[in-house]
Amino acid sequence: MLLGLGEISSMKAPTSPLDGTILKLPEKFDRLLHQAHSCALLKGVADEIPLIKLDLEKIIGISSNLQENDHAMMVRCWRKEVRELSYDMEDFLDQYEHAAAMNCARSIRGREITRWRKSKRTLPWIREKLRQRLWMANKIREFSARAQEALERHRLYNLDAIAGSASFSCTDDAYPTSWNGTPCGEDKAYVGIDAAMKDLEELLMMTHDQRHQKLQVVSIVGFGGIGKTTLAMELYRKLGQQFECRAFVRTSQKPDMRRIFISMLSQVRPHQPPDNWTVHGLISTIRTHLQDKRYLIIVEDLWTTSTWDIVKHALPESNCCSRILTTTEIEDLALQSCDHDPKYVYQMQPLGEDNSRKLFLSSVFGPQDECPPELREISHDIIRKCGGLPLPIVTVASILSSQPGKQDRWDYVNKAIGYSLLTNPTWEGMKQIFDLSYNNLPQHLKACILYTGLYEEDIVIWKDDLVNQWLAEGFIQAKEGKDKKEIASSFFYRLIKGKLILPVDVNKNGEVLSCTIHDMVLNLVIRCKSIEEKFVTAIHHSQATTTLADKVRRLSLQFGNAEDAITPPNMRLSHVRTLAFWGVFKCLPSVVQFRLLQVLILHFWGDKDRISFDITTISELFRLRYLKVTSNVTLELRTQMRGLKSLETLTIDARVSSVPSDIVHLPGLLHLSLPAETNLPNGIGHMTSLRTLGCFDICSNSVENVQSLSMLTNLEDLQLTCSTEQTENLNSKMQFVLNSILGRLSNLKSLTLASRAPSYAKSIGATGMTISGGFSRLSSAPALLRSL
Repeated sequence: MLLGLGEISSMKAPTSPLDGTILKLPEKFDRLLHQAHSCALLKGVADEIPLIKLDLEKIIGISSNLQENDHAMMVRCWRKEVRELSYDMEDFLDQYEHAAAMNCARSIRGREITRWRKSKRTLPWIREKLRQRLWMANKIREFSARAQEALERHRLYNLDAIAGSASFSCTDDAYPTSWNGTPCGEDKAYVGIDAAMKDLEELLMMTHDQRHQKLQVVSIVGFGGIGKTTLAMELYRKLGQQFECRAFVRTSQKPDMRRIFISMLSQVRPHQPPDNWTVHGLISTIRTHLQDKRYLIIVEDLWTTSTWDIVKHALPESNCCSRILTTTEIEDLALQSCDHDPKYVYQMQPLGEDNSRKLFLSSVFGPQDECPPELREISHDIIRKCGGLPLPIVTVASILSSQPGKQDRWDYVNKAIGYSLLTNPTWEGMKQIFDLSYNNLPQHLKACILYTGLYEEDIVIWKDDLVNQWLAEGFIQAKEGKDKKEIASSFFYRLIKGKLILPVDVNKNGEVLSCTIHDMVLNLVIRCKSIEEKFVTAIHHSQATTTLADKVRRLSLQFGNAEDAITPPNMRLSHVRTLAFWGVFKCLPSVVQFRLLQVLILHFWGDKDRISFDITTISELFRLRYLKVTSNVTLELRTQMRGLKSLETLTIDARVSSVPSDIVHLPGLLHLSLPAETNLPNGIGHMTSLRTLGCFDICSNSVENVQSLSMLTNLEDLQLTCSTEQTENLNSKMQFVLNSILGRLSNLKSLTLASRAPSYAKSIGATGMTISGGFSRLSSAPALLRSL
């Protein structure tokens, strides 16, 4: 049955991995058809456009019903073909629309050209126009043929029969909007760790004699998924306040030592960036700061002796009862970190039968922990197959929790997981569990989790960053009565629930602020599936050879501290939609080569003072929707940014020479975050689309800008700072302005006030919020405000 556009817009979103791209195409071809008369397409070419639209509608309808569980290879191949076709179509249509807009602007500007000059240019102009029309005609015919081929392949594969015969369908139930468990409260994952907590507390807190006052290292060792991270995080939460300085850092098999030490320093000495950003300089700074202090450092997921040798060099010996806690899968490394004293090596054990069952049932059925009689035998089999490992237990439980009473679902899960974890935990056994969890996801969530393959293994990812990147990529489709950001957040929590991403920072309301990816999930699922799907191409500087897809769509350059890393010379960059870069700034490729970028994530560092980096060419990326730059060097921005008409998110965590004056006229900007000391140009009242405004300095910005905040009525998240000491006069003035502003921001959900002056600390009273010293007393707040 052929679906009309109206029917497509109202039906359930299709489940192809990037359905957001293909759903936009019929409307874009409509616009092209309406412009066909002005671009004077070659004879017969315009007639192809309605046919392409019809074929796209058929493909969208097919995708909405297609299941992958049976004949998975054929389904994946067909989806991949359709996804690549939709990417190529969108690239073509966006380039055409941009060129047409530029030609129109040039035409308006060029009306003053004299007749003589115009006649001189007539022949080259005609040739260029003809070349463009031939290019358009060839592309449209190509797309028509490829769409027909996709439909024909669907018929030959008999995929309609597959759609109707899937033995186990993925569920797309209502997703949670917050995470119920937090590291600061009771959580199901903490089942069975009481004895381990007690033993490790004794090892870490022994201070009764002079020997125990020296720096002591304790190590937790055990197979991946056994609960080392959960235990370490709970110890950190419980004991951390007893130490003057503390930090929790993550390493990996290919660690970026600079980033690890930056993370460590930011925790033991917050709000004071280092003067020297080299690894050697960071080590020296950390040693100096910790020298006479009692500290607790947790080093998560150690893999190599060389990494441990570098880390421990930053942590000074003293008689302050300082402690280091490491976690690792390698027993020899655990012994080495503890000076070969087995007393300080804690060997994690799998959960016993009772605790395994308690964890599983509470994860499936909730607080009642009751299993229906007809499921008791099969639940026993499933629990045994998980081998007492908490991560597999809660991962499998999350698959069953959406339909806990459905017998055939339990039968499918029981058959899908093998017995390898029961006798001897292996990565292959874990892969079976994670594959099952991944395959249980709806297709749009598969795209979201595969997207995290852009990030390095040991990195902490901010939830808002990830959600806004999904939105910029077009993964999220609006639903009636729900905002896209709200839907994207629900996707995030669904992945948290499935244990495919793990929460790191959680606020007092139970909202996850940041997350990380378990190394097993990253290596066994995300990277493998990304290669299969040609979804993300990640290149590490240590890779000798790299197998590249014909067209790289998402590129992650993980260059670390390498000074000579380069982008593979044979790589075609013109089709890249997302670029993520981590490394030294001189290794960053020219951004202008990636002319079709939608998402740009840059983390680069310079080792010399007074370095500036010119990123003015970014304004040529007409499709750019998301831009985040983190750096220790000064950024030179272009004086104008109005060319970035599609930009939705701009986050800069670096010094900037100045802010472009026309930033206030970017029509689609939703999220803006700049360094605290940055002054925005006058006119921010024009930025009425803003939902997030970060680090707005109410002291250094103009009074006009401060007052204009009240015009940003769509703001949901406002972060205010004050960079200078306040006079009593200014305090009174700002108090008046803030009270008058907040009353008008009816959509505000989160307000943060952070004084950069040390004498202004934040405190919260019963009737409002006070910045000590009389800076601001908020007597009334917007109705939606839930975070202060």
